[in-house]
Amino acid sequence: MRVRWCAAALALSAAVASSSAAADMRDAGAIDEEVARELVDMRNQAKAITRAGMTPEEARILEERNTAKYGNPLGPTADRIATGPPPGLS
Repeated sequence: MRVRWCAAALALSAAVASSSAAADMRDAGAIDEEVARELVDMRNQAKAITRAGMTPEEARILEERNTAKYGNPLGPTADRIATGPPPGLS
């Protein structure tokens, strides 16, 4: 249950922050790739902060899954996202 709450809180806060950051960056003249890289970094920072409040076991489960799927314990990097979905996903 705790992991689900953390995921919901992360999704909400990341959505609010990324929407504002994306708008600010576009207003300042940033190109799509710059915006995307910043948003991926923000998302991964939010994941790291959220996981700091989890038990080691909860964090380990998520990090093992992401490492196996994306090669990064926090999830896909901007470069990984740019290359398309991981094998087996469409």
